[in-house]
Amino acid sequence: MRGRAVIMLAVLAAACVNKGVFDPGWDRQVGAVDPALSSIQMLSAPTQAAANVPFTVTVRTLGSSSCTRAADTDVVVNGLDVDITPYDEYARNLPACTTDIHPFEHQAQVTVTTPGQARIRLHARTLDDQPMTYDATVTIQ
Repeated sequence: MRGRAVIMLAVLAAACVNKGVFDPGWDRQVGAVDPALSSIQMLSAPTQAAANVPFTVTVRTLGSSSCTRAADTDVVVNGLDVDITPYDEYARNLPACTTDIHPFEHQAQVTVTTPGQARIRLHARTLDDQPMTYDATVTIQ
């Protein structure tokens, strides 16, 4: 009898997952940032780097700890221009999302081949869903 109950619970749980009750589904969107939030550094990069040597740029996006997860990060280098766009995934149908602000770290490897002042442009969105761009510079030697 107990074996039947366990099997029945397993079947019901599988049915719920297949109908999306426990699996909220995720939407990939440009990550949200807040440059005014002093407790979480939005972007960090070295002040100097060597030409043709990869360096790391870290972007911290923000979201609910229960309904957001870090996804991928696009990096496009064109001469001394570097465009970085972080993406996060947001739960579609999870009813119990917390309203906390949790950082999600995106590390991007960047290689600039030309010496000079590299301009790093972070393409993100604000917490109220407005597009924003933030600029930083790295001296490439």
